[in-house]
Amino acid sequence: MSAQRSTPPFTADAVTSAPLAPVVNGLDGQPVNLDFLDSPDVLRAVVLLSQAALSASHFDEALEVLAEQSLVAINAASVAISRWERAHGVLRTLINVGDLGSEEQRWPDDEVYPLASHRYAADLLYHGRPYVHSIDDADAEPASMRILQQLSKESQIAVPILSQGAVWGELWASGTDGRRFGSDDVRLLSAISTIASIAI
Repeated sequence: MSAQRSTPPFTADAVTSAPLAPVVNGLDGQPVNLDFLDSPDVLRAVVLLSQAALSASHFDEALEVLAEQSLVAINAASVAISRWERAHGVLRTLINVGDLGSEEQRWPDDEVYPLASHRYAADLLYHGRPYVHSIDDADAEPASMRILQQLSKESQIAVPILSQGAVWGELWASGTDGRRFGSDDVRLLSAISTIASIAI
């Protein structure tokens, strides 16, 4: 009987000194290159996110890990994961983490957004198009600005979460204190949503 060879456990610390390379394709089909992530804390969060989410034994546990680690990775004020309820035409928030608004709950009972009055969210779900908005946008959709005002936030970003080849829901993040999201953030959040699609 041949001896079993043990493999050293993979740790997040192991990647902080290794050269980075494209590790996953984003929702645009292009490799997501993490070279712009110069923070070991951010890189560690992404690695831990994939490990922890895939090892979660319950759906709620996976959601919590994904949301909490996304908060660190994207340097956001808050993060939400929402599911698209196609039959009812709404986006239902399942979890909120981070610096929450006065009306937000970590595990909301009935936080829903009708797609008929949130066209930017409908565009994301129907066409898979991420969105990035901030209070600086002169031509922003009024519904988007109302959300930011209600939550006392300055910016928001969202990408679709896919499952079995179809859009399952939305991974959303907000920013405060001058935080503005850009194309690198879209690519990073897209990489995280790919992990989410596997975990869920």
